[in-house]
Amino acid sequence: MKINEAIKYYQTSDHLIYMTYPVVNDSKLMITIVQNMFKCVKICVGVIVEKEGKSLPESFNSRLDFFKKKCVEKHNINEETLKMVEEIHKIFNECEDSSVEFSRGTNLVICNEGYSNIRAVNISQLKNHLVQLKNLLERAKSI
Repeated sequence: MKINEAIKYYQTSDHLIYMTYPVVNDSKLMITIVQNMFKCVKICVGVIVEKEGKSLPESFNSRLDFFKKKCVEKHNINEETLKMVEEIHKIFNECEDSSVEFSRGTNLVICNEGYSNIRAVNISQLKNHLVQLKNLLERAKSI
């Protein structure tokens, strides 16, 4: 079942944030954390959208648009959780498209090729996103 896969991605993210990261203290680990969080988000959004009985393209952007328009209010998904979904999606895409990623203090800095788009991600942001991800996961499990 898809939701079990989402649970595994959530648990992996949680473990990496709270157990592995404090030991290795390498901000590049945040890339793996974001990847796992996005996989969980993608499955949860997909499960919620599919419960609406809609046949949508497999693209995450299409599903996310439908999710925002039709599912957020219906399933009482709060604003913070929706912001987390959008933020994790953006960070994931930026990691995929980036040409340069480096550590700066406790931040992971993600840059595109022309350095016109630069984002710093830190572990406390990911911890906050993980709390909202748990809310989304619980919603998806309850549907």
